Amino acid sequence: MKAIVHNKRLRMMLFVLLIVGLVLPVPFTNTAEATSGKIIYVKQNATGDGSSWDNALGDLHTALVQAQSGDQVWIAAGTYIPTGNQEGDDERTRHFQMKNGVRIYGGFPADASSETRLFDRNWEVYKTVLSGDRGTDRLYHVFYHKNLGLDATAVLDGVIITGGDATYGGGGMYNSESSPLLRNVIFTNNAASDHGGGIFIGSNSNAILHNVTITRNSSRFGGGIYVDQSSPVLINVSITDNESKDSGGGLFFFAYAEGKLTIINSIISGNKATNYGGGIGLYGDTRIINTSIYGNVSKMGGGIHHEFFGSLSLTNVTLSGNQAETGGGLSYSLSSGSKTIINNSVIWGNRASIDYDNIKNYSSKTSDTTVTHSLIEGSGGSGSKWNQKLGLDGGNNIDDNPQFVDYQPAMDFMPMSEGDYRLKTGSPAIDAGLNELYYAETNYQKGLDVAGGIRIDKRNIDLGAYEYSVSNEVKPPQVDVTPPLSTAPVGATFTAMVYDPTQKYVGTFDNVNSNGITGSLSGIRVDEDGVADANGKFTKLQGVLDGTANGKLVEVQLSVNGPSLYVRLISAPATDGQFEVKRN
Repeated sequence: MKAIVHNKRLRMMLFVLLIVGLVLPVPFTNTAEATSGKIIYVKQNATGDGSSWDNALGDLHTALVQAQSGDQVWIAAGTYIPTGNQEGDDERTRHFQMKNGVRIYGGFPADASSETRLFDRNWEVYKTVLSGDRGTDRLYHVFYHKNLGLDATAVLDGVIITGGDATYGGGGMYNSESSPLLRNVIFTNNAASDHGGGIFIGSNSNAILHNVTITRNSSRFGGGIYVDQSSPVLINVSITDNESKDSGGGLFFFAYAEGKLTIINSIISGNKATNYGGGIGLYGDTRIINTSIYGNVSKMGGGIHHEFFGSLSLTNVTLSGNQAETGGGLSYSLSSGSKTIINNSVIWGNRASIDYDNIKNYSSKTSDTTVTHSLIEGSGGSGSKWNQKLGLDGGNNIDDNPQFVDYQPAMDFMPMSEGDYRLKTGSPAIDAGLNELYYAETNYQKGLDVAGGIRIDKRNIDLGAYEYSVSNEVKPPQVDVTPPLSTAPVGATFTAMVYDPTQKYVGTFDNVNSNGITGSLSGIRVDEDGVADANGKFTKLQGVLDGTANGKLVEVQLSVNGPSLYVRLISAPATDGQFEVKRN
């Protein structure tokens, strides 16, 4: 399974590099031998010199100061607080700093001793937390990069950044004229009075964010991230549950003079802004590809608000379930010469409490907008019924229900980050796109959709951020057991509730077979007349334990209205009554 995951990530990175025309100056490495310098090892509370895991440094700041170009810093799981780079007498100015040519990797076990490869780490399990929370106060920034000239050889990979509380810009990380490469990083619970609670990217800072999560941060502008006069590239980024006291709940982009924002294969959901752009607020050239924007809320432009400067290009974007007073999905007003281009996208199911549920165009000229091969609610579809207020009809547009797997819109101006915006069987969005519109944005590479599935796996590309797959609708049933089998005494009656959201397995059990145990089949007894509740989604399974089943695996095949379920009941004490349910 690990090999599959790594190969999938590699394919994604190769794809996005082709899209943005980048060749990273630092190759991806899997072994310590690949580095041209040394590795400095860091463990929480260690007292060594950093020469090995057994002789690790305990202070991350010291390791970063010692590191030279070509070196790597490997950090074991734990919490690390900046202790240096203080400015004047204010201890809250302490922060970490990255360096060109130095790669920082978190995600090694807290008790690391023999780990010699980057594949030996698991940053999602072994959490390396870089925190500005000192208990009595919070540092202004966890990382602070002002005019350092960082480039993509400065790499941060596999850490959680939290607890920063800035007066201006980037409680988690501040970048000015600095363009580091951030991979596998989580920014959470950071704040700034203004300009990006999680990250600030400004003054020609063209950072690359790949597989980065920005969640539960807050600021006046750009709750999660603020971009100013810069051209960052966001790839496979999740911007969720952030809040802005003004505009740009998830992200705010301002570039009146220079800069272009690129967002690829990303999720922007559950963010909130008081005024404009619940998901993202844009004031500059922006290109968004293979991205799903849903469940965001604001006063204007629940999903996206774009105003004044630059053009907006949406290619294979899903914009749904957002809410605003006006322009529930998208609101925009363009300056002279700017364009809005919507290709292969789905804009449906957004809501406005006053007017314009899906798209509000404030521009005086609707000719500045062109919509092609897209599903737009309220558009009337291409042809004589086309809604001219939306702009020019580029052809092959449709106005229909896209049939999402699980549509869960924001309601009562409460953001919503739940939902499943993949396409069901029979969706009118399937095969309704134009491949050339997508290829024009991806250097003729198919790549992957936002969920990691193969893009264009049929004749024509599907509309929106997700390529249809029959697996979209296959959700394994869930099982709860009362009481846990590991604690149930001999002769106890147990009940298992099998929840099947697809409703494919609801019905009576017309064939029950038990196997997988030695001795008597009386180890478990199942009622053959399974009962469904009033909603038709639960099937109740009842049985009685006796001594012959304890500690053994019991497999019950249930043929339910045709399809078969295998319910594996594991009653060993260590498993606490684990149920595994799979389809035949």
